[in-house]
Amino acid sequence: MALWTNREKYSDRHAPETVQPEKSDIRKLEELRKQLKEKAESKMDELSKLSGIIVRLEGQGFNKNDKFILNVDDENYIFTKYYERTDCILPSVHSSLEDEIESYKQVIEKYKDILEIQPFYLKKDKFSSNDLPSNTQIQKSETYIGETEHPVGNIKFSLISNTDSNNGIVITITDLKQDLSVLDSLKQTIHFKNFYNILDIPEDSFQVTIINGNNFCREDTYHVFREQNQLILVCVRVDNYYGKDKIIIIQIEIDNILYYKSEGSVRYEQQISGGGGMGINYGSAILGGLLFGEAGAIIGSRRNEEISEIESKTIKYDDRIVTLVVKKDGRIFQMGFHANNELAFDWLIPEKQYDYVIQKRRENYEQATV
Repeated sequence: MALWTNREKYSDRHAPETVQPEKSDIRKLEELRKQLKEKAESKMDELSKLSGIIVRLEGQGFNKNDKFILNVDDENYIFTKYYERTDCILPSVHSSLEDEIESYKQVIEKYKDILEIQPFYLKKDKFSSNDLPSNTQIQKSETYIGETEHPVGNIKFSLISNTDSNNGIVITITDLKQDLSVLDSLKQTIHFKNFYNILDIPEDSFQVTIINGNNFCREDTYHVFREQNQLILVCVRVDNYYGKDKIIIIQIEIDNILYYKSEGSVRYEQQISGGGGMGINYGSAILGGLLFGEAGAIIGSRRNEEISEIESKTIKYDDRIVTLVVKKDGRIFQMGFHANNELAFDWLIPEKQYDYVIQKRRENYEQATV
């Protein structure tokens, strides 16, 4: 206890003197910031021209908020630290002189960091990869009975050292609107699902357009493919207001598809226009020969006008549609697809073509009655 008797007095005697910052310190920092700013911004312009995708890294030695440009060559994964100009904005409002000085120091350190940026490389043959599917939950649509919604979050995968399992990084792609073509090169060494890492869309999928969802699903353009005993339709719902895009997934059991059928027809209508004013229906008048000879001249001269040229054009009306009829929760739904989409169903679910279904029913009935 005696050892600490004069503790308070000792602490006061040996406390360092506090140096109060001055405005001259701000001027010196501002001068240094300006010197570094031009060089750092030139370096950032160079970085912005690099090909690749912007990612975030997690692992030993990385700050998860730091951004990197990821690219690949034949042998390496290449990472280059990335800054944007907005990362180096000096705050305009400060609570104190000390706070302002600290802001200057932080920006100056960022500029120094930018000027020292060099890419680092990970050898492909030294690392193995794992895909990390999104952990967001699929939700049932509140509006459409046939839909589920999957929030678009991010794409994650990891690189783990082949010799030390504790040495690895997690790579996260948060901006899914950027050019992700680099991912095609990554597929050679990294497995992840090709549609936002949520599901795989096979190469033999089709693109179809639903023009009448009939409360089963929304009207939109979808990728459609068959996976075992399911017909799967997928699209992205872009939310420009909230910025929370969603993957829309429609999964239909093949056994619940009653049939698909091409319906409607193409018809043509002749439309006649022109001939002048006076409220006369010249489309009908010409059929009676009214505009020929003297009668036509009299009609035109009553308003001291020339009779405008009569034109005839053909209007095409195409109301063809491909109807897909499905059963769900004890209800029957008829969805209308664009007429050109019939080929997709011929390829994916030929056993559900209407004429084929009717023929099979007839055969089954005849066999049952023998």
